[in-house]
Amino acid sequence: MQRSSSSLIAGLILIGLGVLALIFTLTGVDLWTSSWRWWPTVVIAFGALLALLPIFIRRRWLGLLYIIAAPIIASGSLLLISMTSGQWVLWARWWPIEVLSVALGFLLAALYAREAWLLVPTVFCAVNGGLFLFNMWYGQWHLWKVLWIAQPLSLGLALLLVGVIKHSGVTLGFGLALGGMSIFFSALMTPIFRDTAQLTGSLGALTLVVMGGALLLWSVRRAPKTTAIAGNGGSDAGNSTIILPQ
Repeated sequence: MQRSSSSLIAGLILIGLGVLALIFTLTGVDLWTSSWRWWPTVVIAFGALLALLPIFIRRRWLGLLYIIAAPIIASGSLLLISMTSGQWVLWARWWPIEVLSVALGFLLAALYAREAWLLVPTVFCAVNGGLFLFNMWYGQWHLWKVLWIAQPLSLGLALLLVGVIKHSGVTLGFGLALGGMSIFFSALMTPIFRDTAQLTGSLGALTLVVMGGALLLWSVRRAPKTTAIAGNGGSDAGNSTIILPQ
């Protein structure tokens, strides 16, 4: 299995190199002059190789390679765009993609390894990466005077999700506690910063909705389904009803 996987990966690499060389040949581009601009493809290929390993080699721990592969591919892509276009200023706005790529890596690792605890860094990195990207594009850095509430909120949401998946009352309780803390800070910040009152109020309201949804999922998943089977016993046993869980 490992030998065939190695042959397949090597074959894909050779095909990719052959197609790239064919493109340079048919377009008449000087390979040696232009190749230095395309060196980030080596970085992308290395990241893709790491991402392919868990697919062909079935080991749960290999899912952790996605945490490494995703940022490498994201960095290689940004480098390739910058090298070919000369727009190095892209890094000034698009660097939060690195944080989002880490979140994607944790998500893929969680799905591959079937480990719910990996969703905690997934949610935390995704929330912060999204906020950084929003602020880099729109320049609303002054909103961080209240957006710091998203830090305990993201951890609370992640723990709520893990608690529902793993049927852990302790984890769910910690998630509810962090969610309640976020609501408290949102209510505290609302009268202090009038210009962001709508934002803090929305954060608190959404937190209430998510907490309520988590409790509903918890009750639905925890409630056992039962089937009643009625039977007639003998004169001594009388009528009896057996409850069988489904």
